[in-house]
Amino acid sequence: MPKYELSRDGYNDLLKEYKQAVKLYIDNEDKTLKRRIKEYETMLDSSKIIKIKRLKNNQININEEVSLIITYNEKDIEKVTHKLVAKETNLEEKDLSINTPLGHAIFKKEVGKTITYKVKNHKVKVLIESKIDKNIT
Repeated sequence: MPKYELSRDGYNDLLKEYKQAVKLYIDNEDKTLKRRIKEYETMLDSSKIIKIKRLKNNQININEEVSLIITYNEKDIEKVTHKLVAKETNLEEKDLSINTPLGHAIFKKEVGKTITYKVKNHKVKVLIESKIDKNIT
């Protein structure tokens, strides 16, 4: 079974990064690059390209930005905004990969629902507060 689910674009981006790393390694023979190349190979070999299908308007889909309220415990609650993506994540841009526990948990779920997922045997509650429409000014 594939370990990573990627969109066609996500797969192509990963392949491009892999090729760039190989080229840099050939030029430098850096051990860190060699390790990263192995990671790329594992990801590429165990990837499944998924088709992004149309869902109901209130369901969370790939490439949509969503506002979440995450409850780790009674005293640790945070509100976050993420864009759900089917590629390797870029946390600086607040991307959330479908391959993470949180990304997998919210994918295809409805706005307004509270879901739970596990992180190291700890249950985390997540309220899917809303979708964020970037076209609204």
